[in-house]
Amino acid sequence: MLRERQYKIYQEVLELMNSEPPLYDQALEILLNVDYTRKKSSRLPNEYERSVFFNTIANIYRAQENHQKALEYFLLSLDQDVELPYELEDNINFIIGQLNFILTNYEEALVYLNKWRVVQINPPSNNIIFIANVYYSAAQNDSLSEVKKKEYYLNAIDLVKQAIAQENAQGNIGKENWYLLLRVLYFEFNDKDKVLELSEFLISNWPKKLYYLEFSGVYAGEAAETGISEEEAREFEVKQMVAMELAHRQKMLTEPRELESISQLFLYHEVPYKSAKTMASALNRRISKESIENLDLLAYGYLEAKEFERAIRPLTKAAELADDGERYMRLANLHLQIDNYTDAAEAIDKTLVKGNIDRPDLARVIKGQAYVILTRFDEARAVFDEALKDERSEETALMWLRYINNEEKRIKDIREYLKE
Repeated sequence: MLRERQYKIYQEVLELMNSEPPLYDQALEILLNVDYTRKKSSRLPNEYERSVFFNTIANIYRAQENHQKALEYFLLSLDQDVELPYELEDNINFIIGQLNFILTNYEEALVYLNKWRVVQINPPSNNIIFIANVYYSAAQNDSLSEVKKKEYYLNAIDLVKQAIAQENAQGNIGKENWYLLLRVLYFEFNDKDKVLELSEFLISNWPKKLYYLEFSGVYAGEAAETGISEEEAREFEVKQMVAMELAHRQKMLTEPRELESISQLFLYHEVPYKSAKTMASALNRRISKESIENLDLLAYGYLEAKEFERAIRPLTKAAELADDGERYMRLANLHLQIDNYTDAAEAIDKTLVKGNIDRPDLARVIKGQAYVILTRFDEARAVFDEALKDERSEETALMWLRYINNEEKRIKDIREYLKE
């Protein structure tokens, strides 16, 4: 109990602290001007009263976020030669632990937090998780031995599991960030099975874009691991795509790189139409840029899906942007495939103008083929004569020249026969 003189001081301070807004500076001024010398006098605070006043000063500094001063006065509050109520002492120990954590004094924080923990019968789950976080933070100290770090990580894991078990017993699953912490802790032990298990749990209960992307990334990493069978790698790759597709279906993928990645995954997993549809949407909505890479991706998706007509536009644009003529040659082949022979010949002309291609002779062969089909034999012969100059296409060019000669003779014979 506070004696009358000290009680009046305390009441005045409480009124200042509880005013709107709180008048902390005035309250501090009163308390700091009290004479705290340890003399036996009815006018001076005794041990208990000093503890109460120091505790009040600490709480004011804490409210003002002056953590160092708050810590000093909470310690002074405990350092008085008096027995405090158990509940108050426990609370102060926990607060001292919190303040040390804020000040990055993790080892000291654990001393006081464990003082609090060992006397708790049913500690609040949030407080248990806080201590787990302190253990995790303490383990990040590079000067600690590996043995000590492992001990701290294991302590943190046990505490998180304790908090989750307490919540499960009450029909709750706990909080999202608890499972995130647990996943990080298992990651420190390179326990991939637990990391995957927790990732699945997070997605199931808190379906967020971040988790889908992380989940997809984890499976991509698993698929790239050495020492696994092709079947296992393929299974992980499928799970990687499924995670991304689930996010895509929920319209979570909004960034260019995300949409380009899912388009690539669709193509890799032989779902070309979905790939092309996704990429076309990203380009049409101007989310992704019409870069050569993205146009190639769109064109290839359409080609693999046998949507040849749709592939013409992106392949043409990619060819226009490219520094070499390779894409115009692909475009020429595409035109040949859908019987656009004039367009095929024009694409080859652009191929040769741009240059920087591996097989200009092959481009001439393709152009010659288009002219043959169009029965423009003189132009075809001229092109194959050029192709003859490259030994790589010499035999093919000769074959086509023989074909042209034979075809011209056949046509001539038919016409002469019809004249008779």
